[in-house]
Amino acid sequence: MSSSPRPDWAVLHHAYGRAEDVPGRLAALSGADPVARGAAVSALSSSVCHQGTRWPASAHVVTPLVALVDTPATPDRPTVVHLLHAVALGEPSDDVLPFEPGRVFAAAERVGPSDEAAVLRVLFENDDPDPDTVADVADAVAVRWAADAYRAAERHTPSFTTWLQDPEPAVAARAAALLAWFPRVPALATALAGVGIDTGTVRA
Repeated sequence: MSSSPRPDWAVLHHAYGRAEDVPGRLAALSGADPVARGAAVSALSSSVCHQGTRWPASAHVVTPLVALVDTPATPDRPTVVHLLHAVALGEPSDDVLPFEPGRVFAAAERVGPSDEAAVLRVLFENDDPDPDTVADVADAVAVRWAADAYRAAERHTPSFTTWLQDPEPAVAARAAALLAWFPRVPALATALAGVGIDTGTVRA
């Protein structure tokens, strides 16, 4: 996996404002303290995928989460995959499968940087915010953030495919559930069909 520039968390936002707390939360996921890990999962779940809504910081959380799952020594790896699923996809219902990202994220194409900046300004900087001033673009901006998170995850689908053969069945099962949302993965059907018959939970 190629390295990418470290995000400037101080200029990124999540549901509660600046995302400066995110690096510490991510670091806690690999720590020895189960209470701290649980708190980190809860904090990230509520901030970067709050009730299914993604934010500018959300796409930048994907690569660190994948790196954690790729590291066998990471505790609670199935939980990390579950968190990754939420960040990448929000809270979609299975009845929208097969997933069509081009259609689902179409509204994002009409969003520019100025639209995103305007929404963030209303949400986090104005003392007396008036949501009506950005009502015409707010939904499309949210779709843009969701699309960014999805596409960030899509770049890591080779890792997801590798996880199908993970010795921890819960990791493999969650990887299979995650991959169902990425129809453009080369040879996806072959990879899913190649899951061993002795791993019934994963195949299900």
